[in-house]
Amino acid sequence: MDEWTTLLDSGAHVDVIYTDFAKAFDTVSHGRLLTKLKSYNISDKLIAWIQDFLCSRIQSICVNGEFSTWFDVLSGIPQGSIIGPLLFLIYINDLPDLCALQDINTKIYLYADDAKIYKVINQIPDQFRLQAVVNLVKNWSDEWLLRLNINKCKTVSYHIKTSLIPSTT
Repeated sequence: MDEWTTLLDSGAHVDVIYTDFAKAFDTVSHGRLLTKLKSYNISDKLIAWIQDFLCSRIQSICVNGEFSTWFDVLSGIPQGSIIGPLLFLIYINDLPDLCALQDINTKIYLYADDAKIYKVINQIPDQFRLQAVVNLVKNWSDEWLLRLNINKCKTVSYHIKTSLIPSTT
């Protein structure tokens, strides 16, 4: 917000796209997360520990007092765990770098399962560059099996409203 305030004080027009990943912690692919961990050169011993933490889980569903059979949990990071938020951040950590490759002047901030994408809009092509980054985020989320919650995604344009009353001086 400090950056946006500074931009607005200088007369800039800032467009922001607020996004939310639907059931983000529940849908993280174990295999894909483990692949990302390996790409960061994390020790095999630690990866094996994380794999046991994630992949050795089973669950059953209870409806009207009747339980289903047990089945393996194939995705998701246990919520409420100390390491869960860190694992999720590792899972989405490449997203800001990809956005910067698309357009260095479009910024993305990540917080848990939310992402804020913003850009200063000076002319029409800036809107197209912002849209290109939004498209990239959508394609990335499809590739990494994290759905965007469209009902929680919003667009806001921030700018200082100029006075409609003509100056008398």
